[in-house]
Amino acid sequence: METVFYRLPSLIWPFVILLSIFLLLNRFKKKLKLDKILQNVTLLEYVLLIWIFFGYLTLADFSERCGCIVFDRSPLSLDYILLSFFSLLLVGLSVFELTKRFSKLFLSIELIYWLFKLFFIKSGYVGGLGIMMFNYYDYIALTIRLLLITSVFKLQIKVYLILISSFIIISLKIIAIPCQDNFVYEDIIRPAQLNNRIEKLAGKWSGEVTFECDTSIKYQNDSTGVNYLISIIDSNDYYDSTILRTLGDFAIEFTNTRMILDSIPDLAKEYKLLTSISTKEYLRYIPTELNYEPNLGIEDSIWSKMLIVSFGKVTKQELHLEFNERYKLQLNKNSR
Repeated sequence: METVFYRLPSLIWPFVILLSIFLLLNRFKKKLKLDKILQNVTLLEYVLLIWIFFGYLTLADFSERCGCIVFDRSPLSLDYILLSFFSLLLVGLSVFELTKRFSKLFLSIELIYWLFKLFFIKSGYVGGLGIMMFNYYDYIALTIRLLLITSVFKLQIKVYLILISSFIIISLKIIAIPCQDNFVYEDIIRPAQLNNRIEKLAGKWSGEVTFECDTSIKYQNDSTGVNYLISIIDSNDYYDSTILRTLGDFAIEFTNTRMILDSIPDLAKEYKLLTSISTKEYLRYIPTELNYEPNLGIEDSIWSKMLIVSFGKVTKQELHLEFNERYKLQLNKNSR
């Protein structure tokens, strides 16, 4: 419970600010015609469209952050586009004259969808001060939606009650489900992207590998305080530089579950793919002789022997890969 109450204060400030602004404007509501503004359906629809687009650009409309774990993916990721586009589409349809008569239906579906996304897809509610942006964005987004629904259905609900309702709903998110798996990405998009990447890799390749080697040159400070160079190889010493070595004519083969390396220093063996923690950007392999049960987690000994394959250029005939940020490979597809 201490963690929950630690997160709640980050929601209180947008609630207090919005409530204070409303109470201040309420004193001049006749001059400002505040009631007409808050009941102007078209105005609220455009405000919501702008707010959704702002949330998409800033990733506040959909956060995968969970405490210190931050998934740094582009706004151009397919799931981000689809999740925000569906809201933009429904609100946009309610604005156009040809479909405006169905605005009640569109806006009701959009509100239900957005609440579903908030509670069952979206994360971003663990992380101290780091979650404040998502709190204020979601709080304002929900308030606009409730004002819009109230105006469309001509409900006589006080604005301060809408503000309080938004506060309660977002508080429930913070308390009950602060972090959630993005099943749209994890169960649909990610497996499809991973399979597509594996299919492109399948086959035998050969080419050139460049890798770092520790130099035998190191600095040493003698009793007089003068630095000079000596040639002593010691893996525990800090070397002042590294040298690159290049090897050619080596072979590598990919299958759906395996990677077989040949002639790469210290790595020439067969590896199996860890699909549970791989993405289209990175594939993670471990030697086949290691025992690994996905349900039991990954031990430190396995992490230390894991081979992370990151991708540069990927075509049907050419691959640029990197292993553990040390080995750089330029490969060409072998003719069959």
